[in-house]
Amino acid sequence: MAVGASGLRSSFNTPVPPRDQDAFLKAIGDGDNALFSKFLRLYGDAILDKRDRYGNTPLMRAAGRGHKDMVETLLDRGADISQKNHEGWTVLIFAAKGGHNDVIELLLEKGVVVDEKSRVGRTALTFAAAEGKTDTVEFLLAKGAVIDETANNGRTALTWAAQNGHTATVGFLLEKGAVPGVKSNDGYTAAAYAQNFDKPEVAALLEKRFLDDTDCSKGLRRSMPVPHLIGAPRKP
Repeated sequence: MAVGASGLRSSFNTPVPPRDQDAFLKAIGDGDNALFSKFLRLYGDAILDKRDRYGNTPLMRAAGRGHKDMVETLLDRGADISQKNHEGWTVLIFAAKGGHNDVIELLLEKGVVVDEKSRVGRTALTFAAAEGKTDTVEFLLAKGAVIDETANNGRTALTWAAQNGHTATVGFLLEKGAVPGVKSNDGYTAAAYAQNFDKPEVAALLEKRFLDDTDCSKGLRRSMPVPHLIGAPRKP
């Protein structure tokens, strides 16, 4: 057998019919270990890094669903841990978005960079914050994630947590030193995002704790939301 960068790879490379590729990804999503193992036996290397129409690999699917045993198996078989999907999401981002700290720990042990960015410059921390995964936010910060790291649009983890109304996550980020006055490239603070997305509790928290912050106060006084801040967030 040939040895790959992440572990052992089987020596055969049988073409994978689309139907079986889809079934393999579904087995991963469902946590069906028996079917998962069956497809690995049938196709070996050929199925390890097969992508769906969004560019997601089996490793991304397993990480996002929190199936650590499958993640370990895929890595041992030689799955490429460095791949990104069409949006530039990393395997770590999938694990963080799902709040799967055990998978995150494994990926970091394998050499994944905690602040590696997506195509638009977002880190795993911003995805965890956007989902209100406070435990994962804490875990990533403990592993060295930069709390106020900005994406290409100037947004931080705090703005995503605020926009989606995750009061506990916002409170935790503030306690850990997140700066509420950081503005996006559009000139909006975390408080402004909370207000524009109708999250008054979060906006009030930011106002109460940081009312003397000049930038934050200016953000709160914006009365007219700009068009692209209305409704659902833009794609990460």
